[in-house]
Amino acid sequence: MALQVSQDEQLREYKLLVPSFPYSNAAYVYPVPRENQECFLEGLKQIFEQIGGVPRRIWFDNLSAAVVTIGTEGNRQCTDAFLRFQIHYCFESVFCDPARGNEKGHVENKVGYVRRNWCVPLPIFTTHEALATSLIQQAERDMDRPHHSKQTLIQQLWQEEKPRSMNDH
Repeated sequence: MALQVSQDEQLREYKLLVPSFPYSNAAYVYPVPRENQECFLEGLKQIFEQIGGVPRRIWFDNLSAAVVTIGTEGNRQCTDAFLRFQIHYCFESVFCDPARGNEKGHVENKVGYVRRNWCVPLPIFTTHEALATSLIQQAERDMDRPHHSKQTLIQQLWQEEKPRSMNDH
């Protein structure tokens, strides 16, 4: 998701890495200045630190930071750096089928929610770290609201979901 911010009185664009957890509806966010492999992997690392672990299984779109080519029968050739990162953090990658937006509906909805609720009006920051800290704080505060259909706080549901979905580290 692209986000415009005011940084040092200049308009700047960041990309937001927004993983979502469907059971609890918990979300975490990390801003990256570019859509490249280095920023993507650093963003994932920062997300893992925010959530206090690494999900066992992560669904990805077919982003070029992770996937070089999609072969027959959907087999992916992943970038060497992504494979090393995956091995280091011990998670399974699952990739969406090309042109199948319905497979990532939950995360798309979460991206829209983040944009509407955490990024309006235009965020104003002096440093990348200040923007990241603000988004982390908003994600934490957001967990204090009831889940849209379960009428239980997102934080409580996340505490139930987290042990089932995370690797032991």
